[in-house]
Amino acid sequence: LIVLAILIVIGGGVFLFFQRRKSELDKRLDQAAREHGWKLERIREPLEWGIRIHHPEWQLEAISRSSGQEPGPGSSNVSSHTRWQANKPGSTVMLGPRLSGRGLDEHIIRPFIQVLAGEDLAEVPIRNPDLQAKYMLRAAEASSGEALLNPFLETALLSSKKTPLIRRDSTGITMELKDERLKTPEDLLMFIRIGEALLTPE
Repeated sequence: LIVLAILIVIGGGVFLFFQRRKSELDKRLDQAAREHGWKLERIREPLEWGIRIHHPEWQLEAISRSSGQEPGPGSSNVSSHTRWQANKPGSTVMLGPRLSGRGLDEHIIRPFIQVLAGEDLAEVPIRNPDLQAKYMLRAAEASSGEALLNPFLETALLSSKKTPLIRRDSTGITMELKDERLKTPEDLLMFIRIGEALLTPE
């Protein structure tokens, strides 16, 4: 009985700690929304949870979803993502983590990118050597790829610990982190900063 009582006390303490931490995070998100003029929407469904942020020029969602199925050994039934979207269409351009440094040659990467993008995208050299080492820029037209970059975007990308995949096509611009749901105002602001730099006039 004594052991059971100790376990109950410990369990209750852990529960209260995480509840307090979640409450503080919610307050900080509310404060950030007020300061930046966001409309903050919280998703609390049985199989989906996270947030959506609405802005006149863009929308962001940081969501986790459960399949509702029992996960197998060593696997998870929960998927997560953070996605920023804006209605700024153009010719197809992709900017994402560099793959060639992982032992992959261009003749392997290019067909893979073609399947992903739905068209053939050639690599466009990035003039900033630090960004070139970290990211790979591909475009249907080299001039469109070069026009996507600007000093604000380059600074935001290099300042971030995250390496999102950015895609622009005829439907608009999407920036995504797969398998990661950003939660803190600091991480979300950094992500949004990258997105807003994508809207800088070319």
